[in-house]
Amino acid sequence: QEFDEKIFYGILKIYETTKNRRIITDYATLMDVSGVNKNQPQNIHRTKDSIERMRKCEIIFNGVFYDAYAKSQGDTFINTNKSINLLSSLKTITIQEYKEASEHTNKTYDKYFNKHGNIKEIVDFTIHEDLVNNMENKGHKYFMLEDLLKIDNSTARKLFIMLTKWRYWDKGPEITRTIKFLASRIHLSWK
Repeated sequence: QEFDEKIFYGILKIYETTKNRRIITDYATLMDVSGVNKNQPQNIHRTKDSIERMRKCEIIFNGVFYDAYAKSQGDTFINTNKSINLLSSLKTITIQEYKEASEHTNKTYDKYFNKHGNIKEIVDFTIHEDLVNNMENKGHKYFMLEDLLKIDNSTARKLFIMLTKWRYWDKGPEITRTIKFLASRIHLSWK
């Protein structure tokens, strides 16, 4: 789960840079941006699996998905339930497929395969439109992706996000929550 989070934050970081929902990249670049060690061969397979899970896994947002259109119409602008996949499309292109493809297709992927001679495979995916619209219209970015990627532990990262949001909600330097409530958000294993 922690690995998948890093890859997802890396995808968001690439989106922030390109401002394009369609992302074409090689695995090494994605791992670099995500803060994952690209020199470990198992991480390439883990990255591929992570991207595949983001495409196939359905996420249900319950009472947290912002709808700018509904707000402009005066309706309830927080959807009760919203079900999406993080990635709406996913395609893997090998060097062999690239060489066999038409000239028009090659123009799309030229700069990625010609970056250097070691690239054997690239990935072409699109972030789900509803997810991008939610991020752009909501303006809920209390934190920078770089800050999140610097935190190695997923529990610590979730606490950082939660505490940052609370700080903005309370509009002050002090956050008032019970210890029991905070402890319930920390996932501990007693094994």
